[in-house]
Order: sequence, then structure tokens, then C-alpha cells
Amino acid sequence: MPVWEDAANANGGRVAFRMNIAYANYFWENLLFAMIGDQFPPEIEVSGVLYSATQKKQQIQIWVGKKEPEHVNNFILKLREVL
Repeated sequence: MPVWEDAANANGGRVAFRMNIAYANYFWENLLFAMIGDQFPPEIEVSGVLYSATQKKQQIQIWVGKKEPEHVNNFILKLREVL
């Protein structure tokens, strides 16, 4: 689950970003297709994703189970490529 209390997130963290409503669906779809297509480094354990929307902001959170610096850098580079 994408919450700090989940045991899968004990040694991990999250990447969160806000975006313009015009791009939110595009980013969300690309993220889901990348996860289904196994495009992220295998060292990173994605334990959950969360999309929250209000009238003023759109936010996507990606929760990871491990946060080794070199693996996180690879994950963020791949995330930038995908989105």
C-alpha cells in the first residue's frame, strides 16, 4: 500500500510530483504502461502508486521499497524517460 506504515516501505521512499491537469492523464497512462511493461530497473521494488486529483492540483506518487542511491538514480532517469 502507498503509505509509510506499510512494511514494504520501511526501507524505501516515494517520488511525488504535481502537474498541470492537462498532462495528468498522459503521465498516469505512461506510468502504468511502463509498470505493466516492466520498464523500470529490477533493483527498484515499486510497492505502490497513487494518483490524487483535486480541482487545483494533480499529484502522482510512486512508492518504492528500497532506496539504494545508485538504484534510485537509475529509477529516476528511467522515470524521466517514460514520462
